[in-house]
Amino acid sequence: MCRRSRLKRLAESSETQVDRVCPAKRSGSRQDFRHQKCSPKVLATSATAKSNRGAVIAAAIVFLVAMVIRLPSCYESFWVDELHSAWCVWDALADVAPRARLGNQSPIYFGGLWFWKQAFGCGEVALRMSSVLMTSIAAAVMTWGVNRWTGSRIGGVAAGLVMALESNAIFFGTEIRPYAVVILSASIATICFVKLLESDSPYAWNILAISVLVALATQPTSFGVLVWLPALVGLKRLREEGFKLRLSLSNLLLITALVAVGWALWTTTLGSSWRSRGNWATFAMAPEFRDAVAIWDWTWLLVIPLVIALFCPGKRPAMVCVALIAVSATFAFWIASRLDVVHLWHRRYLVSTLPMFALLVGGAVGKCRIANRGWLAAPAFVAIVLLLGLTWSQGVLQTLCTRPHLLAYRGEDWRSAVGWVQSQKGEKDTISLDPGLIESRILSQWRTIEPAPTIDDLRYLRYPVSGPYRLENVRLIPPIGMRVSRRESIGGYGVRVGHARSSWIIARTSGETASQFAVNEKQENLFLRFGSTKSEVRSFGGVSVIRFQMDVPKAEVQKAINEFLRARNGVGQ
Repeated sequence: MCRRSRLKRLAESSETQVDRVCPAKRSGSRQDFRHQKCSPKVLATSATAKSNRGAVIAAAIVFLVAMVIRLPSCYESFWVDELHSAWCVWDALADVAPRARLGNQSPIYFGGLWFWKQAFGCGEVALRMSSVLMTSIAAAVMTWGVNRWTGSRIGGVAAGLVMALESNAIFFGTEIRPYAVVILSASIATICFVKLLESDSPYAWNILAISVLVALATQPTSFGVLVWLPALVGLKRLREEGFKLRLSLSNLLLITALVAVGWALWTTTLGSSWRSRGNWATFAMAPEFRDAVAIWDWTWLLVIPLVIALFCPGKRPAMVCVALIAVSATFAFWIASRLDVVHLWHRRYLVSTLPMFALLVGGAVGKCRIANRGWLAAPAFVAIVLLLGLTWSQGVLQTLCTRPHLLAYRGEDWRSAVGWVQSQKGEKDTISLDPGLIESRILSQWRTIEPAPTIDDLRYLRYPVSGPYRLENVRLIPPIGMRVSRRESIGGYGVRVGHARSSWIIARTSGETASQFAVNEKQENLFLRFGSTKSEVRSFGGVSVIRFQMDVPKAEVQKAINEFLRARNGVGQ
């Protein structure tokens, strides 16, 4: 009896589970129910719904992983590039666009950041969370998209984890700059691209085009990478359908938007940026080819995934196309920089290739799934090996285990440097600033440079101490590495070290350079030499503070200087 009861309960449980899948009408007789058949369409719909739920859950998990990985790096002080972003959004909305243009940036991103600041606050974590969220969403998009593309949930998770754990994705995903928007737009565009290569979809085409436009409007250099996605889709359609001059309303709107965005960018920022593109050579100069290949971790992001795809059955032309775009765009930028056409050799201009590499990793894992149907060990093993190899090669795994807050370490502690000056300075002390920007050269060439620097130029150079880490009455000085005399007048913003009993210099330079400058300045500056001046240098990572303090009253120093000059020149006064 006991065994018969257990069998009866088991049968009833099985019927209940089948009934959830097949909504066919049950009759009162159990015998009649056994003869009823579930529709194949119903079963397929149920399986698709279950697969979609699994993909969404996997994407949500990867999203949380990306968030957790990035959060410890959000507490660090803003560095100089982020300070420009903070300065752009620090005051009124009307100030955003002019300040963005002074930094040769598109104002669209900063307008959005201004509204974010109003809603969530102005602290380091609050502002950086905008980028953290966007790159975490990008990781989730890659997880969901690659899952749908390959049919492999493990492949989708592998692609998403590349976006969550890759060192450059972490760095640019934890700073308040436009690159997080570019990464998210590129992720959406890449997923739409592989879908369009395999089947036509007006919705995917429109989303692809809009994503590329958003990236262009946010960071124009990303267009050099992403433009190839719609271009190749267009070539595919041209080959299949032939040349047909047929413009839908949506395509007409997209073309109009492209022209409008390009014109607006050129008139607001690109025109002036292009005229001063020589400045880019200071940080975007292309190295020798053997050094250029170090820009990405090609082994784990490209070579091994393609080898795996090559030895697995089935065709994946989309993987080949994506790989060619990523490699070609990267080295096109290198060639343009090497030939001095335009200097763009920097990871920040190529971050839109990161989702392409993630798709290659996910596609390789998905190929293992196709080659080993019903056996999950192969794709899981490949995914683990690729992710461990990538994170170990880039040092992410070691840092994550020991000092996770240093995953995106920038090393410019402006917050502590300004805080120390604020706590120690006297009421009449003078404060000078060397912002360490490429535009700082105008401070040493202001008499001869054309066109002459404007008030806006000088306001821009003062931005590191005009935003969240604010100091009042700060004077600009030429780069201290040039050892220019601080006694010369600079465009009405003259600096005279020794003008007060204590003088401070905040400089974006190393502690060693600052110490050498202090020694040289005490020898060359008469105020410091005759004032029995003591100097103190404190280093805050990539920011140094120099303090000169005179023990002799200013009147006595001036008297000693006058006597020295009379004796040296042999002229009686």
